[in-house]
Amino acid sequence: MTTPGTPKNKAASSRAVKAGAVMIGGGFPVTVQTMWKAPLKAVNTEMVEGVARLKRAGCHLLRFAVPTLREAELLGELQKRVELPLVADIHFDHRIALECVRRGVAKLRINPGNIGPAWKVREVLAAAGDAGVPVRVGVNAGSLPHKLRARTDTVEAMLDSAAEELELLERFSFRNAVFSFKSSEVAVTIEVNRRFRQGYDYPLHLGVTEAGPLVPGVVKNTAALYTLLRD
Repeated sequence: MTTPGTPKNKAASSRAVKAGAVMIGGGFPVTVQTMWKAPLKAVNTEMVEGVARLKRAGCHLLRFAVPTLREAELLGELQKRVELPLVADIHFDHRIALECVRRGVAKLRINPGNIGPAWKVREVLAAAGDAGVPVRVGVNAGSLPHKLRARTDTVEAMLDSAAEELELLERFSFRNAVFSFKSSEVAVTIEVNRRFRQGYDYPLHLGVTEAGPLVPGVVKNTAALYTLLRD
């Protein structure tokens, strides 16, 4: 397996962003991310060892749900104790994002559009930019803005949602971003990722959302990811 950090294609179509020591996009090898499903209540030896096992298994990034400032503190503590870059999944409260950046978390997963007024977005993006922390913007078919949910063309609705998020990023000159487009429908996931790549050079985080139980989930993810990785 190629070690993350070694470019394999200098003519890649996307820019590169860096999360900790891991390079994403820009012709670097594909990286693997997973999510810690248990609530983050404390940092202990068992958790640190669990993160180390994921790294040995081939995981490059690990995402945590961070709903409160307390979890942001704990995630920062964990980041100091592990080599794996950690990703904070944050919604609605910009203070949590600022705390994660301050405590050295390697990457944020936010939607600028649901963080609040423009001044809050500006604070988060300024802090992330100063710290060199990338932001993943997630566009999910099942949680589009209300004004887009009635659209019959899901792909177009997802692209319009991304355009709104891009407008915020570009207003504040923030370019250190990764985008993800996820649907429970394989065809939608493939088409929206292809369409976005045609127009933008942001790296893509690939995945299928709400894929279902084990066997259907594996089938859906294999169909979508094989097709997109082949592209």
